[in-house]
Amino acid sequence: AEVLSRHNWDLRNYDEVAMRLLAECERAKIRLCFFDETALDLGQVDPECPIPFEGFVLRREDLDPIAEKVARQTFAACDSALREADVSPDDLEAVFLIGGTTHLAKVRDCIETYFGKPGRYDLEPTEVVAIGASLAEERAEGD
Repeated sequence: AEVLSRHNWDLRNYDEVAMRLLAECERAKIRLCFFDETALDLGQVDPECPIPFEGFVLRREDLDPIAEKVARQTFAACDSALREADVSPDDLEAVFLIGGTTHLAKVRDCIETYFGKPGRYDLEPTEVVAIGASLAEERAEGD
């Protein structure tokens, strides 16, 4: 949106360019998990770039409001799952986080605030799913 407003250059005009932009943004999001800022090479995204573009700097602080909004939207699903299980966040021993976006500092902060404990990353995602499925099966058999 910023590039469009400043330079009247819409990176979404062509499907191939839009896909490269999405991939570059995903890479930038990953880099922002580790660094305070990163550059997007928009000239690589669109080789027919109408203006000279060495890089577009994206800062973690620019991404934080978006990350917070996305994290908060997931809490409706968490509320529903907790109600269905008849538990509260305080009843949980641990919260395991899976996926790239959960590595963003703002997302981790939101999760810790919501659940009252920091998220854990010490199990592989497939292990977390398998353990959750086995516990659900045990619970269903006990009912």
